[in-house]
Amino acid sequence: MEFLRNKYTKRLIIYLLIYLSIVFLYPDLTQKLYAYQGVNTDPYINYIPLAVLVSFSYLKWGKIKKTSNYKNSLSQTIVFSLLAVGVLLIPLNKVLDNSTTTSILDNQIPFLFYWSQVIFAYVFSFLAIFNWRFVKRFKTETIVITLGLILYLATQLIVQLYWQKFSIVITYALSYILPLFSHLTHVDLATFQIRFLDFNVYVGPPCAGVYSMATFTFLFITTLVFIRKKQKIDPFKTFFALFFGLLATFILNIVRVAIIVLVGGYYSPELAINLFHEYLSAIFLIALFMAYLYWIIPKLIEKPRSKK
Repeated sequence: MEFLRNKYTKRLIIYLLIYLSIVFLYPDLTQKLYAYQGVNTDPYINYIPLAVLVSFSYLKWGKIKKTSNYKNSLSQTIVFSLLAVGVLLIPLNKVLDNSTTTSILDNQIPFLFYWSQVIFAYVFSFLAIFNWRFVKRFKTETIVITLGLILYLATQLIVQLYWQKFSIVITYALSYILPLFSHLTHVDLATFQIRFLDFNVYVGPPCAGVYSMATFTFLFITTLVFIRKKQKIDPFKTFFALFFGLLATFILNIVRVAIIVLVGGYYSPELAINLFHEYLSAIFLIALFMAYLYWIIPKLIEKPRSKK
């Protein structure tokens, strides 16, 4: 296959190995070095840049395969590698002290800094593996992705402000879904608590679905940026595609929480929390976005009008 033989693919594999090393090893590293606990959040935030990279590779493959010069200077590789490592080793627990925070915004500052570190490490690693000339060929996309990822982190503040409104909808929906599987179901709408058999669940901020919807919006918009430079997008179709995508994301989140509760009640609470809660949201979201990328987004492109 042409894709597998291309120089871009070979460098992409190296980058993905570094990327996954940051995803799985960095939280443990910071805890051992600085006794710094990573910010609690759904882990699929780690996979957003990966989904963007897949979208970029798919939509820009025609331009990527025409790029022949991937040779890095040794100094360039060393500089960007040192920047990637250096930004990851900033001891945030010594820089930031949120033990006396009083507002929601103050409490989220460590979150914003922590994930900004990780995002910049992804960017510097990409520059180390590929070269500056390659990135300059896609400078608009690079700027949009980097700034978009940082702005995306502001959704943590939105979650803290509005998660209750989404959680009550999810809790209410589950009060009708779960009794279909067992009458031993108790739902408390006031506290977002669900008891299914012997398994207790609190529908808190990570389960509210705001992260998922913000992620889908970011992926949707960045994908449109990738294709907007050369093709016109139908704004009417785009609005409805985004609306139904957000609705589908929220419905899938309800399904996700229901599956977690059912697995925890019938099989294993540990399996439900450690596996399904951690990764099911990422699987659902990536599957939905891939479906959009393949079927829906191509339909948003306006066909050129034939001249009479």
